Amino acid sequence: MTFDEIMSLVQNEMKLVEDALYSNIDTNVKVLDEVIRYLVSSGGKRIRPLLTVLSAKAVSSESTKYIELASIIEYLHNATLLHDDIIDGATYRRNIPSANNKYGNDIAVLTGDYLYSRSYILLTDIEDIKIQKILSKVALTMSEGEVIQLISTAKLDTTLDDYLKIIRSKTAVLFSAACEVGAIIGNVKEKEAKCFADFGEKLGIAFQMSDDLLDYIGDETETGKNRGTDLKEGKITIPILLLLELVESDVKEKIGKIILSENIAIEDFDYIRDLIAEHSIDKMVSQMVLDNMNEAINALSTIKDTDYKKALIALANLLINRKN
Repeated sequence: MTFDEIMSLVQNEMKLVEDALYSNIDTNVKVLDEVIRYLVSSGGKRIRPLLTVLSAKAVSSESTKYIELASIIEYLHNATLLHDDIIDGATYRRNIPSANNKYGNDIAVLTGDYLYSRSYILLTDIEDIKIQKILSKVALTMSEGEVIQLISTAKLDTTLDDYLKIIRSKTAVLFSAACEVGAIIGNVKEKEAKCFADFGEKLGIAFQMSDDLLDYIGDETETGKNRGTDLKEGKITIPILLLLELVESDVKEKIGKIILSENIAIEDFDYIRDLIAEHSIDKMVSQMVLDNMNEAINALSTIKDTDYKKALIALANLLINRKN
């Protein structure tokens, strides 16, 4: 199933989500309205709200509140992107100037705060305390993940457990919540909702690992991001973690100096990229991605087979095999 085929299943629902993203901004502050519209219209495949919609449809939800939930999920995602880009000093996102680059850090951070606040006001209309708690905890966990990643910058003693904690907190938790709340609004039992939550979490882990690998081996023209961004920001991601376990002490020392360097030359990146290829790190990461994907798919094994469930699994496979 292609992405277009997946979208065709929920074309009307995703159109309603798109409309909600614009209509729910609800601010008379011109610059806030402008920045949020800039974010919403800047591209992206709406993966997280799509997960919410597909999950709701997979359990035959009679409620249409999943439309509002999907828009809230996307607002939360965009709020985190705003704050991430400020911290990382990003200048571009999705091949266009990042909001902090275009409008300045002060406006960007306050817009992120506004999106968080707006999301919680919209959540009160859902009138489901379980969903409200889940998404409130998501925001808390993502903030913690950002802090953990920040204090782990350029720390060569970062462990695999540390890395997994970061990507669970920053990425997987929102994937998980997007699927779980979609199922909950469909009035499923707690056991079934957990199946969707587990699916989303494992998919989120696989997605982030795949993304971290792309930062080293991806094609800039396809990813839309400058290669080696994680390396320049001192992020110890899965390719570097695995590489440091395999190389000799002198090579490890050289890698450490590159990571700690304030100015990383293209030759430094090429050196590490070549080491990744030499030690087949890409194959190792790909296997870890596949393992998590298999766990994600298995989490839905007890859920009734429908076109929407098939679309969820197809979307998951597309996400981990993407080139951008």
